[in-house]
Amino acid sequence: MPSSRQLERFLEQLLAGQGAQLRTREWTLQRYRQGVYGYPSRAPVPPTELPLALGQRVAVAGVGALTLACSGEPPADAPGRFSVRFRRAGQRLRQADGTHLSLKTLFQTLGIPPWWRPRVPLLFAGEELLAVGPFRRAAVAQARALELCWEPALLPGEGTRQGAPR
Repeated sequence: MPSSRQLERFLEQLLAGQGAQLRTREWTLQRYRQGVYGYPSRAPVPPTELPLALGQRVAVAGVGALTLACSGEPPADAPGRFSVRFRRAGQRLRQADGTHLSLKTLFQTLGIPPWWRPRVPLLFAGEELLAVGPFRRAAVAQARALELCWEPALLPGEGTRQGAPR
């Protein structure tokens, strides 16, 4: 539990419109845009890469539950071809019009808080980025009706929608 002085300082920062933050050993409260968010102070680091097959559900500590769905005809080359990775600097998504959109720009546009960005799952086929969580898909993923379903976690190892980014 934070001290009364910590709470007072946090409220003062909120009222002043500053980047308010209150950190304890277990939780952090932080202002982002027009909201105040609570999240674990020490969430586990997501794995570098993990394979994901069509219809498979995988729970990732600190990230949540992931499922790869296909509402159309599954691609013939699908088995063993997909993987989930997490954000690295400079990643870009190829859009339907052939242009590339940086993940930094996409996350800012969507209003995803900075502390969630490293935990947003990215779907790859080989080295091609197909989907940025459930938020945006590359043209090839849209054409194949591939969708990365994500139930974000609030607590490490949890797979619920509480505290999920928009």
